[in-house]
Amino acid sequence: VAIRPDYRIFQSWPAEFSQDATVLEQAFSLALQVLSPSQFPDQATAPLPQSTLLRKAAGSDVANVSFVNPNTTFRDRINAQGVPQNACTLCGDCNTGCNYTAKNTLLMNYLPDAHSFGAQMFVTMRVLYIERLANGQWQIQAEYLGDETTAPIPVQVTCDICVLGAGSLGSTEILLRSKSRGLAVSDLTGQRFGADGDFFAVTYNGPDNANGVGIGEQPLPKMDGRQVGPCISSVWDLRSPSNPVEEGLIIEDMTFPGPFAEILSLILPGCALLFGKDTDPGHEAEKMERILQSLVEGPHKGATNHSFLLGGMSSFGSKDQGGSMSLMDDRLIVDWPDASDPDHDAYVDKFLLEACTNLQSTYIRDFFGEPKNPQRPRVEPCVHPLGGCAMGSTNADGVANHKGQIFRTDGTSNTDVYPGLYVMDGALIPTSVGVNPLLSITAVAERACLLMAQDYGFTIDYRPRFKDQRFAW
Repeated sequence: VAIRPDYRIFQSWPAEFSQDATVLEQAFSLALQVLSPSQFPDQATAPLPQSTLLRKAAGSDVANVSFVNPNTTFRDRINAQGVPQNACTLCGDCNTGCNYTAKNTLLMNYLPDAHSFGAQMFVTMRVLYIERLANGQWQIQAEYLGDETTAPIPVQVTCDICVLGAGSLGSTEILLRSKSRGLAVSDLTGQRFGADGDFFAVTYNGPDNANGVGIGEQPLPKMDGRQVGPCISSVWDLRSPSNPVEEGLIIEDMTFPGPFAEILSLILPGCALLFGKDTDPGHEAEKMERILQSLVEGPHKGATNHSFLLGGMSSFGSKDQGGSMSLMDDRLIVDWPDASDPDHDAYVDKFLLEACTNLQSTYIRDFFGEPKNPQRPRVEPCVHPLGGCAMGSTNADGVANHKGQIFRTDGTSNTDVYPGLYVMDGALIPTSVGVNPLLSITAVAERACLLMAQDYGFTIDYRPRFKDQRFAW
């Protein structure tokens, strides 16, 4: 989903983000142009069930509920990068991988665009670490994994400019391993890891049909009423310029992944009984009838089909990402003992409980732990890992500068950077952005590319070099 963050978030980032809004806005525009998000075309006239229910969930605040623009294609096409895409079938399984090439991921846009401009790509590779040669070039130490029957084959790549883009976990792992082999990078490498304030809950067994369970490649007629839709179709935006940025959060309707469909009818009644809060006592016969219907006829009927996920992100932790990453036995581990913040949980619970009350459903939040039991603190799934190579103004408060250039600690100044060494992905993000971070990460990378081009005197041709890649890609 492509949602712009509250720009006040950038006030706690390196000052250059706030000082030059023109470059930042250009970067967001470039990102949107490539990602090409679009709204489900029938939302205005025939909204998906979950969209209708999220409006109900918001109650008197319904004016702040709007349809989102997922990075999804809703018509058959060959896109601007020459890649054929099928229209979304509204199966609801975006979050476990699109079955129909309708999702506008890197595989559909940035990578084939680079391929059209002559980039060479090598798959089944594992990058281990990078090192600087005596002549100032970078040498990437990697291995070709092949298949399970062959041993990895060492590979070396030498370059003048090395850009890490392996994501929060991957880029951090590479840089940590490089640091252990002598690369003089900041001691903050691996620190300031966060999850974008992610939170999840279930609205279970309400009186209204939700179609909230993905169906994968099953025939659509199996569904009651309309199709599921994209994984997220609407957002309840609780951010306000009149409130502190730290109080901002969004709540989105989300589907259950289809691969978990069959087990949901078994585990959700138990979760509701053990951890749930029934916001509408009474009507027990109807509720039990729906539960039995799901057990007998499957998850696309009855109580399970009257349920869906409420997911969101908050800016509550926008000034602190308290997790850390390190290497143990040459493998990346994450340590975040205070990931469950009671104040954050209470703040989010207030809105999620209000939503379920308006939906007359059972509110289930604690699938993975019990906040009242110190031996099993609440655990939230992390679907938006951020940080690890966080931006800062110097090597004392960041791993990279605002351009994504990696600080060095063996220079004459704490702002010295390694020539030609960059990170351009979610590892750079120093705080929660309070919304789905895809657009923000992409814009930060686009901004870094703009500034790199200025520094090196490059000219970037932003026009897609259309090339029919039906067979090459």
